[in-house]
Amino acid sequence: MVTVQMTKDEEELKVIYSALDDCRRLIAAGKVQRWDVVKWGVTVNVALATAAAAIQFKGAFSLIPFVLAGLAAFVSWVLVLHYNRRITGAASAWDR
Repeated sequence: MVTVQMTKDEEELKVIYSALDDCRRLIAAGKVQRWDVVKWGVTVNVALATAAAAIQFKGAFSLIPFVLAGLAAFVSWVLVLHYNRRITGAASAWDR
């Protein structure tokens, strides 16, 4: 049985490649999560627009679909910003 000894440089290179793989995985996961948030936000807003068109709201209730759509858009925006920061942090960790 032959055992191969890794030099110090090879071990350091293995650690560096492992860290780069972790950064790539974090960036890919962030992109998927960001895309899911965008799909969720669009779906909720389309559903609210459909409900607002199909149901006749009267009086104070006429603002409910508008408020809910605004809230869904705001939450989606905040989540997209959050995932953008995470992706940017992973990408900047790659440079270090």
